[in-house]
Amino acid sequence: MPTIDTETYKMIRRLYAVEGLSQRQIAKHLKVSRTTIRKYCNGAILPGIRKEYQIEKNPLRLTIEAEIIKIINDNKDAPKKQKLNAKIIWQILTRAGFSIGESTVRKYIQEMRVDKPEVFIPLEFEPGEAAEFDWGDVYAYINKVKTRVSIFCAVLPYSFGIFAAVFPDKTSSSFFTGHVMAFEYFGGVPLRCIYDYAAEMIIGD
Repeated sequence: MPTIDTETYKMIRRLYAVEGLSQRQIAKHLKVSRTTIRKYCNGAILPGIRKEYQIEKNPLRLTIEAEIIKIINDNKDAPKKQKLNAKIIWQILTRAGFSIGESTVRKYIQEMRVDKPEVFIPLEFEPGEAAEFDWGDVYAYINKVKTRVSIFCAVLPYSFGIFAAVFPDKTSSSFFTGHVMAFEYFGGVPLRCIYDYAAEMIIGD
């Protein structure tokens, strides 16, 4: 079986456990055999990396983890741009009366990504790391005529900065013009562009 490096291993785990891509999508995205992807998605550890011993969790932690999963499940049908992140989950927990630090919640969520890969865990990004793009349709009155138009939306997941523009259609011209307008509005280009269908475009290094 081909050997992969640590960075590829981490990417496999991230795409599978965090972003929820299928093994076939990951294999195509990383250009790695599906047999290799299946092995590491199922929990195999790279040679030379020692698997951490499982530490018995105290009742408080188990309660908090159960509450985190409940919060995630209660919000799983929310619009994409309203998805939770670790900070929001921490705020919800503190409002519910849990005395816990934000860094501890982040640690729990990070570990839950491995323990419970089938559970959606919200993504977190660094400033300028990524921008998410999507289309939507609305009706507008143009010269008193009800007309269907397309909304091109872009959001920076770190700051929740949002840009939107109206186009008459979803042609390639509108698509690329929307990107140019968004980048001008944000004052720069992110490292990655993420689209609703889980495809990802690498923009820069």
